[in-house]
Amino acid sequence: MSKLPDFEGLAMFAKVAEERSFAAAARNIGVSVATVSRAVTRLEERLGGRLFNRTSRRLALTDYGHMLAERATKIYAEAEEAEDFARETSSRPRGLVKLAAPLSFGARWVAPLLPEFFRTYPDISVDLHLTDTHADLIGDGFDAALRVAILEDSSLVARLIALVRRFVVASPTYLSRYGRPQHPHDLGAHQCLTYANRNKRDVWRFTHKTARNARSRRQALYAEQAWRRCCPRSSQALR
Repeated sequence: MSKLPDFEGLAMFAKVAEERSFAAAARNIGVSVATVSRAVTRLEERLGGRLFNRTSRRLALTDYGHMLAERATKIYAEAEEAEDFARETSSRPRGLVKLAAPLSFGARWVAPLLPEFFRTYPDISVDLHLTDTHADLIGDGFDAALRVAILEDSSLVARLIALVRRFVVASPTYLSRYGRPQHPHDLGAHQCLTYANRNKRDVWRFTHKTARNARSRRQALYAEQAWRRCCPRSSQALR
């Protein structure tokens, strides 16, 4: 025997007790009379007592049935109320959303969208965490995260919002002193500034338009805080 209560049997019993008819209860619920009859019989066998006295023309609750009917009716009503509440909630979003986003990206693109979002969804609150460290979404209780990265954990559901282009840049002074790299492999001999919180920060991947891939591993100076502007206007992109 299942340890879970027979909610279906209790609900159908409550409806039969209310209608005083298996046929009327079946029409009200939208199932066959046989389905209702089997559910009530299963409930009686589970509880070990008869709930109705049945004849071909009459249906009456037993004393045992009377004692259970009030409780079963209450369970049925509370279940209907719970479903109504769930439908209303799903049709009108509400509640708290815990969201993680990269620091500079969140400040530049996410935060400005929030006022209009709150006007559209006044019943939603957002707990926004701006951090460049990869939070444990499940362990830290996050509902969602915006990430400028390749999803590594395939158990998470991801949706591509937009492609992000990255650039390798250098100042004119640096290029005049150390020369311009001609191939990604040349970066191994150069001084590079990279972001400390970036995954696989020691490796930069490049893809040629012919779809050939190249990887560069280089000595680097690490920075832990993102800048508002990634490079001076006088910097030149390496192409």
